[in-house]
Amino acid sequence: MPVYPLLATGDLATADLLTSMIYDYTLKTTNQSIISSTTYQTDTELVTPTLAAGTWEIWLDLLTASQTAVKVRWATTGTMSGNRRCLGPGSTETTAEDVSSSRWNASGFSTDVVYGFRTAGSQYWLAEHAVLTVTSAGTVTAEWGQNVSNANNTTVAAGSFFRTKRLA
Repeated sequence: MPVYPLLATGDLATADLLTSMIYDYTLKTTNQSIISSTTYQTDTELVTPTLAAGTWEIWLDLLTASQTAVKVRWATTGTMSGNRRCLGPGSTETTAEDVSSSRWNASGFSTDVVYGFRTAGSQYWLAEHAVLTVTSAGTVTAEWGQNVSNANNTTVAAGSFFRTKRLA
């Protein structure tokens, strides 16, 4: 795979060129919660910058708290292809820190991925990663919800983020 950006001797080091080589972070600054709903919540802050045509690495890091299983998917604009790699508590997990089942899988970005939860609504971590081929510019947005309706809050917390970097 070619290196992005391709630098040659004598190239002018501009701000745009230098910033194209580092990760871009989209940080969630406020908590967002839903109650008693299995309808997907489009996250108000976890939206990537517009991704131009090319190959992109994307990492979604979610801090969540729930007393029911949480489902996550990615919504996209533009035209993109690739698979998410998903890591978190297994969909039937309901215990504290000593997780007995884990989720380690690959899924399409609009596929529902269901994660378990910790007892008493304690905060826990989910991670999803993808290398996407973008053929028509667009954005990626995190969508999440309760897998089974529950009268307690399901929260995606401040400090969650998208990390993006163009690879080619």
